[in-house]
Amino acid sequence: MNELADIFGDFSLSNEDNEYINFDYFNFFKNPNKLPITNVFLERVRREIDKRAEGKWEIVNSKEARKKCINIEKEVIPALHVSWLPEHIPTFEYQEYDFSLPGEENTWFLENNKNYLLFLEYLVRCNYHQFWCSVLFKEDVQNSIRDFLLSPIPIYQYKELGRSYQKVYKSIFNNFYMVVKRLIFFKESESEYMSRAQGAKYLIESKLLNMPIAVTLTILYQDFDNDLIDELSDVFFTCDGQEKIIHKEVEHILKYSIVVFEMIKGKLTGKLDPGVIIVPISLEDKPKLFSLSWVDSVMNYLLNTVYTICALFRLRKSNINMALSLNIPEKLAKTYDEVFNYLYDLLDGREEISQEKELFQRIMWKLGHARSKFIDNFHNFITYLLDETISRQNNPKNQQEYLEIFIDTMTVALEYEIFICDYNFKYSIAQTVEMFEDFSAIDRTRAEYIITSLNNLERHDFIREKFSVESAFSNHLPKPKEINNILPDYPTETPSSIKREEDSESRIQFILGIFPHLGDGFVEKCLEHYDHNTDQVVQAILEDNLPPHIVDIPFDFPRIPAEPKPPKPVLAYRGKKPEYDDALSMLNDRKEKEKMKTLVMEGIKYNNRYDNSDDEYDDRQNYMEPDFVVEHEVEKYEKPNEEDLVSDTSYSENEFDDEGKPVEKNSQTGFKPFCEDPALARARYEAKFGAVRKRTNVVGKPKGQGQEKNVVKARQQKNAQKSSRANHNRKGGSQFKRNRGMIPS
Repeated sequence: MNELADIFGDFSLSNEDNEYINFDYFNFFKNPNKLPITNVFLERVRREIDKRAEGKWEIVNSKEARKKCINIEKEVIPALHVSWLPEHIPTFEYQEYDFSLPGEENTWFLENNKNYLLFLEYLVRCNYHQFWCSVLFKEDVQNSIRDFLLSPIPIYQYKELGRSYQKVYKSIFNNFYMVVKRLIFFKESESEYMSRAQGAKYLIESKLLNMPIAVTLTILYQDFDNDLIDELSDVFFTCDGQEKIIHKEVEHILKYSIVVFEMIKGKLTGKLDPGVIIVPISLEDKPKLFSLSWVDSVMNYLLNTVYTICALFRLRKSNINMALSLNIPEKLAKTYDEVFNYLYDLLDGREEISQEKELFQRIMWKLGHARSKFIDNFHNFITYLLDETISRQNNPKNQQEYLEIFIDTMTVALEYEIFICDYNFKYSIAQTVEMFEDFSAIDRTRAEYIITSLNNLERHDFIREKFSVESAFSNHLPKPKEINNILPDYPTETPSSIKREEDSESRIQFILGIFPHLGDGFVEKCLEHYDHNTDQVVQAILEDNLPPHIVDIPFDFPRIPAEPKPPKPVLAYRGKKPEYDDALSMLNDRKEKEKMKTLVMEGIKYNNRYDNSDDEYDDRQNYMEPDFVVEHEVEKYEKPNEEDLVSDTSYSENEFDDEGKPVEKNSQTGFKPFCEDPALARARYEAKFGAVRKRTNVVGKPKGQGQEKNVVKARQQKNAQKSSRANHNRKGGSQFKRNRGMIPS
């Protein structure tokens, strides 16, 4: 060491003598003409010591001799060339975090990624020339960048890391963000830049930019830097010769997302819709024993899929049009109704929840976050249709296509009650319809049908009463817009805390004080529509921006008070009863079991005797009979007063013939044997046809001839006496029902 110090003792990077030392330090990029770096050529000077001077250290002490022993070679090469690479670049691999292991066992994540941070800091701090030479011509640099893009930690799993792990990952996340900015924004100064087309070509050739990478970058940074995502979209989607490839990749991702939704539903419920193509996905089958870890993996897979769809829409709006052709909105609504409803039922009342409370809380947070993302994705379609409709405001014919798509989309979504009610809670459908009406000639009948159908759903009423979706979803609602308070102060509590019945009258009187010409019934309807928010009602009235179903109501519409509720009955006993305080113990009481068994098995003989105190009781034959069956044999005695069924022994049409003569019960009139003697049958028919027929003696017009006089007289008599009695025999029908075991009406 002392020997080297004696030789290079005054060595310094700022010393002029160092220009003769063979040291590749090339931080001297100059571009006085301000050309793109792809058009810049630099002169490279190489100095090498002559072989004749090797081992002769005394030459170093002489400046003139030193110049003679050094060979100078000059060459002109492009600024972006492999020759400008430094001898050593600190490249390290990114260590993925394994969520299947406990946090203590992921020590490699901390140790290896601290080295990975050195690599990222090098890319951030090096100059523009050195950065692009390293990225384009050093394969290890490209691999290290791709390592992070293949397995980043999404935002919905970041909370599962420990504090030390979060700190390391946050540093990686921020430094990688700076690297991405240098990759996407190709201009750093007036002398350090390249064209967008050339930069995109370099990135695609080095496999640092493709559809999966663009989607991953959008998922990671879309909530942090919108300018970065906009620039990424412009760079990627404007590449020459890539339009068809990008179109196929987007279509493939959307179709695969649909299949993933179906497969997740199949993994959960064990059922697949007919015609669904089974595709293997990296999600384990449902375990036979309930596992919260498996539910957590389902939520991660579901969130990853919905984030991917959201990233596609964020990258380019035209992707939404392709998704509409693939019926993605209905798939979102269907998955929302079926999958989330099943997951809530699956988690309800599980004993494992008490054992893994932290994991359960994370799952519930992910459930709410996923529901919010599903609704946001659906809203992207509605926003896209509204924007396209507004842009064609001067051409109503072209608007009709998008209006039809909007109405069809909302009509189909009405079939999924849970989804459409939650969507309406976050994004008011009534306000959306109003915006369409302001800029287009939308079919009001169909639009009102959508709103009316929505208001008639049971879940819609439930949400209005509770004024919240499940607690897991409430954290992801949009913040309310700030409204300038130009009115006097008035209590504006949230509708969930308002006692509607008590405060309704005071709020109506407050608005009537401002608008005395309005009717209290009209004001009440406005308050119901705006969730009893007086500020919104007053603002809507002043701006003449009331919804259509309220505009149709007369302004002086009176208020119709609700019917008073019936008084509640006063309970005779309050508090817990001393006995049977538990319903189960009361239902399991078996004290009377043996008595009931004896009573049921032996049977009870019921008779249909009348009560002696009944006025309609027939006491012509009054015989006392025992009320209950005794165990010993009872002598058989006649019971003339007992019949099989309760019957009325008065007049019945079956007891008399047409002439009023009594009919014998045992008479065989109308009896026809099963096997009749043929001789008797022939004799009867001969007598029938051999008898002399009566004279017809027809009367009336030719059209009505064929009727006897008796028939005409009978009809006249019937019409004359029509109102003297009922049109049907009520007593006879009643007797008919009794004789057949029925109860007459």
